[in-house]
This record gives sequence, C-alpha cells and structure tokens, in this order.
Amino acid sequence: MALNPKQEKFCQLWVESGNATQSYMEAAGTGARVAATLGWRWLRKADIQDRIAEIQGEVRELASLNKAEIVDLLVRCIETPASEVTGDSDLCVGIEPDKIKIMDKAGAIKELNRMCGHYAPDKVEVSAESEMIAMIRGITGAKDEG
Repeated sequence: MALNPKQEKFCQLWVESGNATQSYMEAAGTGARVAATLGWRWLRKADIQDRIAEIQGEVRELASLNKAEIVDLLVRCIETPASEVTGDSDLCVGIEPDKIKIMDKAGAIKELNRMCGHYAPDKVEVSAESEMIAMIRGITGAKDEG
C-alpha cells in the first residue's frame, strides 16, 4: 500500500530524529498529546516500517560513498535542474503532496568547496605570553626582573 504524503514525511522525519512524537507533530500538524499516540501507532504499521527501512538503506548507501562518489553526487545536485529530478532519483530527499524535495544546491556548492579546500582557515597567531607572565607574578608576588 502506498503511503500518503503525511506518512512519507513522517518516515523522512523519523529517520532524521528517531522521535515518533516530534515526527508526527511536524508531518501531520497536530499537538503533542495526539502525536504521542498516533506517532507510536504509525511506527508499528508494516508499510511505515518498510519505508523507514528503505530510507535507512539509502542513508547507509550514502554514508558508504567514497570521496569521488560524493563529489560526483554533489556535482550532479548542482548541475541537475530541479524539474528533472524524479521521486526515485538519488537527488530526491522527500516527496510532498505537490512537489519533490531535492538536495540543497547551495549546501552542495558549499560542501563541494569545503571538500576541495577552498575554505582553508586563515592562520592567526595569538600570543599571551607577557600577559601570562604578569598574571603569574601577580599571583606569586614575584618582582619584575627586567
């Protein structure tokens, strides 16, 4: 049986958080009391469990990619027009009633730049030697020898 959009969103959110109540609240737009009961109930449904297992498998697959595969995925994310991404694409991160959610292009650009070393930190040297010496002398009562 196919999941409805709220159930799909619940599965996506549950994989991210592991919290059935919070996932149900966000997916269905309900309060905590209702979400605590229904989130737990949904989590016991076979089709929900199957979809969660499928999403977790996708996450594991992404986690096992080597650097070249990650770069390839990020480049495809950046270059692929959103209109060309389908629900079964590895660039799809969720499905909502009227749209397919895709990987964040700006985030992909930022991550690709980071992986390529374009965000090397500036080297800043900090020295507190004279301040430390003065503090130690103040504590020990030693006189300045210079």
